[in-house]
Amino acid sequence: MRDFHHHILIIGPKMLQNAVLASYIEDHTDWHCIPIEKVELAEQVEKEEPNGIFVLHDAVSLQGKVFEAALAAELERMPVDWAVALFNLERSSDVERSAIRYGIKGIFYEDDTPEVLIKGISAIFHGELWASRKTLAESLIDCSRGLMPHRTLPQFPNGLTKREAEILYLLSEGCSNKGIAKHLFISPETVRTHLHRIFKKLHLSTRLEASLWASRHLFSHS
Repeated sequence: MRDFHHHILIIGPKMLQNAVLASYIEDHTDWHCIPIEKVELAEQVEKEEPNGIFVLHDAVSLQGKVFEAALAAELERMPVDWAVALFNLERSSDVERSAIRYGIKGIFYEDDTPEVLIKGISAIFHGELWASRKTLAESLIDCSRGLMPHRTLPQFPNGLTKREAEILYLLSEGCSNKGIAKHLFISPETVRTHLHRIFKKLHLSTRLEASLWASRHLFSHS
């Protein structure tokens, strides 16, 4: 009997497609995948796998003018400790920002390969977010303005705070301390204090190292 390290629910109406995807993921990882048609059917799975669930939710059933309402309704049916990512999202759908704002930890598009899915899920298991640099940056701004709904932005790796992640993003864009301060409406001294804490948390010593770390771990995906 295989020893699975993670348990993944693949939720969506395309059961045959999702069964094939589940089989592929299991063949190439130590993750157990269970395709189900609706989130309501996940209750029994939760009882059988009480140690945490990762959800791949098919975005086909959510896209449209009522995306936020549909997504919120789906999340309401899931325990708050479940990690959720969307897949089969259309690249032209323009809903990524809303998805991250609602606590989605990863976004995969309809043309992403199974290899990309596995890479992204692995990154999420290691505490990262899997979305475009632009989407993450916009979501950080939403968060700083108090625009996040009932589900908060997922935790950042290495114990970084929301503010520290914002500063890392601006740093990676080439902003000086004065530029960061002006953008975030804080003093340059406060920026220096945050940078000192960031360097300490990440065991870094230069701005270049911090920029490279941010590009690899926070803002480099898709």
